[in-house]
Amino acid sequence: VSPGRALLAVLLLVSAVRTRGQQRTWRITAGTLALAQFAMAALWLIPMSVALFAAEPTLMPDEVTTMAERYVTLNYVFQGVGLAAFVAGLRALSLTHRSDDVPHEARAVD
Repeated sequence: VSPGRALLAVLLLVSAVRTRGQQRTWRITAGTLALAQFAMAALWLIPMSVALFAAEPTLMPDEVTTMAERYVTLNYVFQGVGLAAFVAGLRALSLTHRSDDVPHEARAVD
C-alpha cells in the first residue's frame, strides 16, 4: 500500500460528503477500509517484515517460525480488508447511474 493510495482514500472520503443515499454509505465504507489497510501496513506489516528479515542468527527456529506465522496471519487480514474495500468501491460505482435519489418528476421520460 502506497501513500498515493492513502491519499486517494482520503479524497474518496471527501467526495463522499457531496453524495447522497446508498452511494455515500458505500463510498465512506470503501474509503475507511482503504485507510484501515494503509494503517495496517504502516503499523504492523512493514515493521514486522523488517524485523523478520533482519532477524539475528541467534534467534531460535521456533521464534522465527512464530514471527513468520504471525506475519502470514496478519497478511490474510490485510488482504481481506483490501478486498472488502474493493468490493465496497465497486458497489458505490454500481450505484452511480441509479436514479433512486432523483424525484419521479425529474426523471427523463422514455
